[in-house]
Amino acid sequence: IAGAGDAAVIPGAAPGMLAGVRAEEILLSDTDGIRSIVLSKEYLGADTLLCCKVGTEKILVRAGRVLPTRVGDSIGLSWPADALHLFDGSSGRRLERAS
Repeated sequence: IAGAGDAAVIPGAAPGMLAGVRAEEILLSDTDGIRSIVLSKEYLGADTLLCCKVGTEKILVRAGRVLPTRVGDSIGLSWPADALHLFDGSSGRRLERAS
């Protein structure tokens, strides 16, 4: 993840690739995962949307209804390996990952 250093290296990714993960697949943790800063929090009734900054990138997280997290908090983000998708940075085409 751009600007995040070694802690946010994505296995199987190479320069020129883009990574994508659905907002609802991202898990929150106080202690584990890639460190991020909460930039905004929007309560939508059934869900809460968080905009988090990791390195120089912003990541949208769709979380549960009740979150004690506040804007400015540091929080860990993670996701299951099979939830991550890689794309060619030039064409935008999804790349198949080796099993």
